[in-house]
Amino acid sequence: MVVVPAGSFMMGSAEGFPDERPPHLVTIESPFAVGVYEVTFAEWDACVDGGGCAGHRPNDMGWGRGRIPVTNVSWEDAWEYTAWLSQTTGETYRLLSEAEWEYVARAGTQTERYWGDDESEQCLHANGDDEEVSCSDGHEYGAPVGSFEANAFGLYDVLGNVWEWTEDCWNEDYVGAPVDGSAWRSGDCSQRVQRGGSLGQPPLMLRSAFRLGDSTRERYGWNGLRVARTLDEAGPAAAGPAGGDERRRTLADRTRAVGVPPGPICTGDYSPDPCWMEIVGRPGCYLWNPSPQDDETVTWNGECSRGLTQGIGRTTWYENHEVKQVWDARVADGKADGWALATYFEDEGRRRFAEGCFADDWWAVRIHGYERTLRSGYNWTLDFSFSAGEHVVINMKSDDFDSYLEVLRGDGTVLASNDDGGSGTDARLVYDVPTAGGYKIRAKGYEEDAAGSFVLWVGDRDPGTMNPGEACGPG
Repeated sequence: MVVVPAGSFMMGSAEGFPDERPPHLVTIESPFAVGVYEVTFAEWDACVDGGGCAGHRPNDMGWGRGRIPVTNVSWEDAWEYTAWLSQTTGETYRLLSEAEWEYVARAGTQTERYWGDDESEQCLHANGDDEEVSCSDGHEYGAPVGSFEANAFGLYDVLGNVWEWTEDCWNEDYVGAPVDGSAWRSGDCSQRVQRGGSLGQPPLMLRSAFRLGDSTRERYGWNGLRVARTLDEAGPAAAGPAGGDERRRTLADRTRAVGVPPGPICTGDYSPDPCWMEIVGRPGCYLWNPSPQDDETVTWNGECSRGLTQGIGRTTWYENHEVKQVWDARVADGKADGWALATYFEDEGRRRFAEGCFADDWWAVRIHGYERTLRSGYNWTLDFSFSAGEHVVINMKSDDFDSYLEVLRGDGTVLASNDDGGSGTDARLVYDVPTAGGYKIRAKGYEEDAAGSFVLWVGDRDPGTMNPGEACGPG
């Protein structure tokens, strides 16, 4: 990693494509760290071997692994990697915002490329389509990172080799874009911005201003990533319980390691892919359906509020240690100061849904299970992204069966548990997060044959109530 200083620059190009306009001044007020190289296959394989990256080991297409930049990774995969890296190191790793990416790519220049405007010099600086410039860069496929000259910030392969995912949602131009270097989290968030071009792109695309949007789930042969690290200005010794600014993160930020971007709208026909279903009688209010069927409809008698458009977690149902179902708990048109419904659907006559609430100084997620089984060998698991110092309070309430709670690392290592052998139907567990990263919260049952209703609560304090339909607020 190299620390990039704060500064200002003109982002975009008046002479480029329409999506590169209008040029606008961006000011990055704080330094941040960025990877000297693109993430390599060796680094990605270490993530998989360490229980991260959702077990996805990308195909190297015969390029080789080691120091070759990783490819065939989606935006969601990239977030899985940053979550694992954060958890493993205790630092806060992430993708660069699009503005940060162009800032480090330009490295103080305003020319088309960080080496100048002469595309004929491409083979000295980048692994691109060299046939377009009548030279040879010496690499038919992906080049080992660091094979070409670095830019003025000391970064290699910022242009060429593989595309680099950024955090930003796709927008057709820069009208309304952030000017503080932050990620643009509105627009078409089913696509995210890629930068830098790749070994297969001509000079026109190997420019500091060139941008491309692609599906968050696209595992294309030339898609890779570079990571950034947020710096703690007060130093590691000053890290402590999260304060008001940290608590005011959106639910989308809190669960961004899971990767829950917006998806398609259901058409009413059978689809093998999950999609949003519009609630009957409530135009503009949608619920996420992981398994749509022919002519399926969904109704909900609760309020559909508006404003929040990202997700709140991923829930996994295990039976006898085998994964039976996985679905994303995702919020559609929720609001920042009220409970927002997510993931409500019928499963053999049984209803399941989750909801999240985010206010100025607190947050929570609730899952309700009706007529559900949580017996021995079954468990419900939610994935979260927590910051160092966060105080997490977990409650489980049921009138029908005993249960206990666990906090786990992403690799499945149990970090905390209140397993007492089954002493009651209500369970509570408190966990102070030591390092930033991805965590799992799991509810497990004791009894061999027990079924009924339950409420699982995860938040930064005990609930005022765990009853469905109560007002959003800490009570």
